[in-house]
Amino acid sequence: MRYILISAAVIFTAANALNTDAREVITLHTDVAVAAEVPEAEYTAPDPCGLIDVVCDDERQLDRDAIERLIRETFPEDPDTAVRIAHCESRLDPSRVGDTHTAYSSYGVFQIRLLPGRVKYAGLTAQKLLDARQNIAYARKIYDRFGWRPWTCARIISAVE
Repeated sequence: MRYILISAAVIFTAANALNTDAREVITLHTDVAVAAEVPEAEYTAPDPCGLIDVVCDDERQLDRDAIERLIRETFPEDPDTAVRIAHCESRLDPSRVGDTHTAYSSYGVFQIRLLPGRVKYAGLTAQKLLDARQNIAYARKIYDRFGWRPWTCARIISAVE
């Protein structure tokens, strides 16, 4: 709620400075925020379970080696950075839940934050993000739009400035 109040104050200040109706600015701000959450192309990560050299348990959850291979396949243009970021974020643990001190927790291998727009427009849930395949596939969508910038660990490992 604090973020919304701050955003509204900024919008009204900007509207006054531009001599614009605040409702127009709020509509524009809302449209931009909604557009930022709408996924672009549907991306489905390959499913390595069932392959001879991949170990999956009975619930088809991937082991860490399979997770690393899946990350490398999903980010073929920069597989080492992708694995380093995921390792920094979660230690490749698909059940990791972080940022529990904030309004929106982060889930899974790439610690994807469960923001309201992602729930509304992408149909994400905590359960989906705790599935390594779905988490990695959604991380690819984020990467395709924003590169590595959304991940804190990208700065930690110097993948972005």
